[in-house]
This record gives sequence, structure tokens and C-alpha cells, in this order.
Amino acid sequence: MGAWDSKVSDIYNELSDWLNVRGGNVSDLPLSLINRARRTLWQYRPWDYLVKSHTFTIDANNEAAMPDDYGRMLNVGYDSTFFHANDPRPDRRYEFSSTFTKEAGLVIKIKFPGTLSHTPQMKYIIDMPDCSEQTDYLFFPANLVLRGAQKARAIERGMSGLEVQALIDDYDKELRDFEQAHLYIDRAMDIYQKDSFYNEVQNPAYSLAGDVGPVYSEHSNSYDC
Repeated sequence: MGAWDSKVSDIYNELSDWLNVRGGNVSDLPLSLINRARRTLWQYRPWDYLVKSHTFTIDANNEAAMPDDYGRMLNVGYDSTFFHANDPRPDRRYEFSSTFTKEAGLVIKIKFPGTLSHTPQMKYIIDMPDCSEQTDYLFFPANLVLRGAQKARAIERGMSGLEVQALIDDYDKELRDFEQAHLYIDRAMDIYQKDSFYNEVQNPAYSLAGDVGPVYSEHSNSYDC
């Protein structure tokens, strides 16, 4: 079974049995704990297969709506230029223009106060809805979610002992293995020096021939042989 085809049913019965011995099963507690474990894992890392790019559609007020599957932002910009919420330069800054009601929830918009020379893009993590049926896919490996659910229950019930420590240790191992296999896959090495706004910094290079003054090398250290 692969990491991406796990379903609630893969661990539901095991978790239900575990709960029946250690506190009882109330109002679909297994499904509740499964979703709690998935939420914890979702927010823990920007998992590769949940990262997505989106090109904003800017309106007359220099605002743009977030995509329907928006979960959380990683960065905003274009090419090698990045925008930041606290950038003092208006043409490199964005702001959130959001509304919240208890009926509709939070509606997030992004606003660009400066004049845009390019249409900005956003890299973000897609949202992950809760599972509601045993046929729903988990996204995360079954044993990792199972151990996460058991760990959450053990903590809230104040459980201790060798069994609990063993499942926590197993959870940590499963998480490490998942990180190594599915986080930052096949990334090119980038060792450019950058300032606090992620702009590349040019480094002075002095001629060995005794020429006066520094020159600035555009050579990429990332591709040295």
C-alpha cells in the first residue's frame, strides 16, 4: 500500500479496538482522532504533494481572492522577486483584506498597495478537508495516522507506560521516514546570498592582476564544478 492511497477504513477498526480497551468508544471517537492526527500532520510541514502555485487575478482595487482550496501561504512574488507583508517598499508589499462572519467564516483577500509591474503568483499549501467516511483517503500513511491518533488519545487521557512510549516512538520513526521520503524532493542546491527580502546579493570580487576596485561577480556558486 502506497503513502497516498490510505483510507480511514485502513485504521478505523484497529483504533476502535484500541479505544474500547482504553476508555470506550463514544460518538465516532476513532474518526475524530483520525482527523485530529491528519490536521496535526497537515500543518507540520509543507508536504511536497500539497504545494500548489496560483496566479492571482487582480481587480480594480489591486485585490485578489484566494483560490478555493487555499490552506496556508508559503510565498508571493514573480520570477525571483518576492513580496512580504512587512516590506517597507509599496511595490514589494502585500496586505490581507479579510472578512469574518460566523455564518460564512473567514474570507481572505490579498491586496497590493503598490503599482504592479508583473502579475504576482502565490505558492501555497492546499487545504485538507476532514474525513467523514471510512472510504475517504487519508493522504498520509495509515500507520502514521494511526499512531498519531493513539498518541493524541494517550496524551489527553494521561496514559503512560511501556505500551504508550512504544507507540510514541513508533510515531516519531514513521514521521521521520515520511519526511525523508516526501519533503523537498529533488531540489536543486541554491546557495546564493540573499538579503532579508530574498533578493540576491552581489559579492565583490577583486582581481589578482592588481586592478583597482572590486568587480561584482554574477557567477552562480550553486553550479560550481
